[in-house]
Amino acid sequence: MFAGAMSCDTNEEATLRASNRALQKKAPFHNGRNNFADALILELYGQMVESGKGRCAFVTHNVKDFSAINADQRVPHPDIAEHFSRIKSRYFIKLIDALRVLRPNDFAEAMFDHEFTTEPRRASEISDAIEELTNRVWYDRHMVALLKIQAGKTRIIAQKDFRPQHYRDSAYDRLVLDEVWVRAEKAARRMERKYGKENLGPYSKFDWGMINGKLSALR
Repeated sequence: MFAGAMSCDTNEEATLRASNRALQKKAPFHNGRNNFADALILELYGQMVESGKGRCAFVTHNVKDFSAINADQRVPHPDIAEHFSRIKSRYFIKLIDALRVLRPNDFAEAMFDHEFTTEPRRASEISDAIEELTNRVWYDRHMVALLKIQAGKTRIIAQKDFRPQHYRDSAYDRLVLDEVWVRAEKAARRMERKYGKENLGPYSKFDWGMINGKLSALR
């Protein structure tokens, strides 16, 4: 597109118009800055529109100097609105928007690549995901503890019978208080109702690695 573009050189008429804008403090001089180069570009564009040689588009990221103030930035500032119309001369603040309107068939693939984005997760979504993954890890460890109880490696002991020396003298790998185990069993049932027992494992080594990896990344 640029290789085949028409040349638009600076000329005295455009320079004079830009100077008049500066004296009248019209956009792009409305913000108190010396924007003569921007004004000259604008006036050269105005000459191109007046030549009637074709449909024109003015594309700029410089919304502070060219766009409407305290309004939709996609609309030109009232001081420069004379150069634009709905059909013959369009104002854009993004090149991709200009291409979508003026050359949609030529740049469809490029526009898709440009516009395809992944929205960041909200804090609430991240928090919910962390909670679910944490529950999955806990449930898996609970089931491992249940297997050890069934295999006789862990013993459930009543609170009233517990003594500190039990840890030293026990023939079991681990002792679990009956009250603690009851609460754990209730928590496991809640998770089964919430997520579905069929969705809570058992996991392969790969799945287990993915769960812990996701949890680490989210945290």
